[in-house]
Amino acid sequence: MDVQVVKKHCCADIEVLMVKCRPFYLPREFSAVFMLAVYIPPQADRTTALGLLHNIIGKHETAHPDAVFVVAGDFNHCNLRTVLLKYQQHVSFPTRDNNILDHVYSNVRKCYKAVPRPHFGQSDQISVFLYPAYKALLKQAPPVSKTVKVWNEGTDLVLHDVFSSTNWDVFETAALKEDCYVDLEEYASVVTSYISTCIDDIVPTKRCKFYPNQKPWIISEVRSMLHLPLVTQMDIKRPDKTSRIHQGSQEAAQAEAGRLLQPQTPGACGKACNTNFQQKNSRVTANHNTSPDELNEFYARLDTLNTNQRRGILPADAAHSSLPTVTITVVSKIFRRTNPRKAAGPDIIPGRALSACSTQLAEVFTDIFILSLSMSSVPTCFKTTIVHHGAPPKEKQYNMPE
Repeated sequence: MDVQVVKKHCCADIEVLMVKCRPFYLPREFSAVFMLAVYIPPQADRTTALGLLHNIIGKHETAHPDAVFVVAGDFNHCNLRTVLLKYQQHVSFPTRDNNILDHVYSNVRKCYKAVPRPHFGQSDQISVFLYPAYKALLKQAPPVSKTVKVWNEGTDLVLHDVFSSTNWDVFETAALKEDCYVDLEEYASVVTSYISTCIDDIVPTKRCKFYPNQKPWIISEVRSMLHLPLVTQMDIKRPDKTSRIHQGSQEAAQAEAGRLLQPQTPGACGKACNTNFQQKNSRVTANHNTSPDELNEFYARLDTLNTNQRRGILPADAAHSSLPTVTITVVSKIFRRTNPRKAAGPDIIPGRALSACSTQLAEVFTDIFILSLSMSSVPTCFKTTIVHHGAPPKEKQYNMPE
């Protein structure tokens, strides 16, 4: 740390020692730290003492506008805030008997917290300990343990066999009512519950600890490199551990940035139900006189199709000739494009399962999508979710990092 004495002053009214510090680790918004030790005798002239201190601090504030100034000492009956209003006093407890004689001022609000400490030797005044009010993110919240699923090629093969040997007609038969109607809500709920149960029984899980300051690009490959033994002097000439860690973290960071910056598109179920989905925005022809009529016909189709009062119920032998075409090939292709890293939706089916078992699951979901289009209704398990309301964020009590 670079330390330099920049000012000394001693007279009958005040004693001042100013030191300029430049620590090795200093927030970039601060250029330097000026620390002043001050002693004002009880019989000193208050106006003269504070005037001299104001001139000393003001001169260096003008030369270093981004610096931090910490003024500490025995002020007795004086108060620095009478001449420097923007400075904050951090000591709020008596330092001798019932009087606050020792003051600590700084030009950064709420950056320090003061606590009393025992006397130094035979001194009649207690000592004051200052510590930063900033609390590191790692210490603000405890690590969270979560249960995650461990996917691999073996689990994908087992799920392939299970879903290939499943008779999906059984679920449709179970949802068939006495009057030969298929209950869409029950049909979709039973299918999604069966898929989720198979995934929970086949895919192994493990407990992982997540720290509040853990970055998304610190993946398992980078973490394994960090646990490698340190390089020796003989290994410095070779590709060392640091370069490999940098390369691995850089690739993970680029992948994470690409995932966050990619355009948001509808989910797999939304794409399958919307057969007119396009990646690029289609241009509307100007001065098209039939556009209002087409919009009215498009939105009025829901009223004409939903003639049955029992919403969500459809005869088992209903004709689907007038509906958009949804094929198993299209559904399988959309499922295969699902991002396996995405969180599961309201149906609690992971994206990894839809992507890995797209061919096996396309048949039953195609049937569900066709029924959903016929009824102009979406199953509740495809659109319902739970939103957890967290506590409102607390107001920050600091503005200078540690």
